[in-house]
Amino acid sequence: MSKRFGGVSGAKLSDKTDTLEVGDFLLEIKRCKWIEGRKKGEEFYLVEFTVLESDNERVRIGAARKWMPKMNEDYSDAKLKGFSLAASGIEGSDASAMSDVEKDLPDLLEASLDGPDPENVNIFKGRKVRCKVTRKTAKESGREYSDFRFSPGEPPPKTA
Repeated sequence: MSKRFGGVSGAKLSDKTDTLEVGDFLLEIKRCKWIEGRKKGEEFYLVEFTVLESDNERVRIGAARKWMPKMNEDYSDAKLKGFSLAASGIEGSDASAMSDVEKDLPDLLEASLDGPDPENVNIFKGRKVRCKVTRKTAKESGREYSDFRFSPGEPPPKTA
């Protein structure tokens, strides 16, 4: 056995996806999942994307990226609302369209989750969204964080 590469056989492969970096992107939604964190009570809504357009040279076209907001935070509901409106093809500034779907957003997000059952189809899968990622500083803590702003990447899907 090679001494130089002896540990390769037993290594565990990771399907870890990088988070989006600062920039403007056009993304295609691949998967949405509800996952539990390592700490007790931590929960996340995980969205995996394929990058279709990028103005950040470190994030290539075709790359897999993720967005993973922590649930039960002050901002999480607003972030999920912005994402789900964008995935539905609705601009956040369109008050009329927003009022038509606002009451259905919890069910819409539930229907976006991929599950083990093949019948459970993610309604956002294949939809395109635009995302602008910037770095900001929290007012109280002074901690830096990434701010994700979603907008539609395509018109709303046609309904029958």
